[in-house]
Amino acid sequence: MSAAPEPISSERFRAVLGSVPQPVSVVSTCCDGRPHGSTVSALCSLSLQPPLVLVSLERHSELLELIRRTGRYAINILARGQEALALRFAQKGQDKLAGVQWRAEHGLPRLGGAQSFLVCEVHELVSAGDHIIVIGLVCEAQAQPDLHPLVYREQTFWGLA
Repeated sequence: MSAAPEPISSERFRAVLGSVPQPVSVVSTCCDGRPHGSTVSALCSLSLQPPLVLVSLERHSELLELIRRTGRYAINILARGQEALALRFAQKGQDKLAGVQWRAEHGLPRLGGAQSFLVCEVHELVSAGDHIIVIGLVCEAQAQPDLHPLVYREQTFWGLA
């Protein structure tokens, strides 16, 4: 019997997967009348029937706790030129939406100028390492096809054209 393989280092894992472009999104929710949001890069479609997407949130994030409480969240896929928003929502702390253009849509924060907006109901939560995968049933989806998405690759933002 051969020994179980050792996992690669965190540094190598980050370097290799960092070379793969990822969409930049802000996951948002409203709880007790207050909007909340965080930047995520782990987003992908999962199923067509039913329409499911997944995002990955740090196990101890405040946003994850709020999503557990509300059972609902939105995904704002950022557009080229929204790098400052991505950085703002990547920070820890409260009131990330203060001074940011947004409106409530379906009871959830929709960021102004985002390329796409999805409304999700929590379908399932899956524990995976230091994150929780939040699988969402998509109840509404809108895109602005004239806007191009913002992606992140090798620690740099890129706007697709």
